[in-house]
Amino acid sequence: MSLMQYTHISESWISTQLEGFCNDPEALRSEEIWELLKDAYWASHRSVEITERNRQNALSQWAFFEKGILKAYLRVEDSWLYDVIVSPELRGKGIGKKLLSNLLEEPRIQSIPQLGLDTLDAMTLYEKFGFKSIGLNPRGHHRMIRSHSTYFEGGCGFVESKA
Repeated sequence: MSLMQYTHISESWISTQLEGFCNDPEALRSEEIWELLKDAYWASHRSVEITERNRQNALSQWAFFEKGILKAYLRVEDSWLYDVIVSPELRGKGIGKKLLSNLLEEPRIQSIPQLGLDTLDAMTLYEKFGFKSIGLNPRGHHRMIRSHSTYFEGGCGFVESKA
C-alpha cells in the first residue's frame, strides 16, 4: 500500500503502520522532524514553526520510519541539501546512504544543475555520491557541491566551462 495514493492520512494510521523509507509529505510531521533535529549542531536553535516552514518549502524530502517513529530525515530546498540526520542508534546501517540515494534518483532532483550542502562530518559519504568540497563556508563548515555539468570553480560561485 503506497502512501502516495492517499490525500489524507490519519495520525493513528501513521503511528501504527508507517515503516521504512517514505517521501510522502503527508506522512511527515514537523514536531517529529524537530524532535529528531533538536540536538543537531546545525538545527538546535530552530523552533517547531521554522521546522514546519522548512518542511512546507521543501522541493523533496525523504524519511525513514521504524515502528511508526521517525528515525532519519533529509530535505532539499532551493538547490540545497539540508537536515541530513539519522538517529544515533541506526547510524552505520546504510539508512543515510539509502535516503540520499532515493533522493538523488528523483527526476526533479536530477534536473537541478548543482546541489549544495554544508557539513562538519560525513564528507566521505557525500563524496561517494559525487559531492566535491569547494572550501569552507563563513561558519567553518565544509561546503560541497554536486554538479551534473562541467563547472569551473570560480571565486564567487561557478561558471560553466566551455570545454
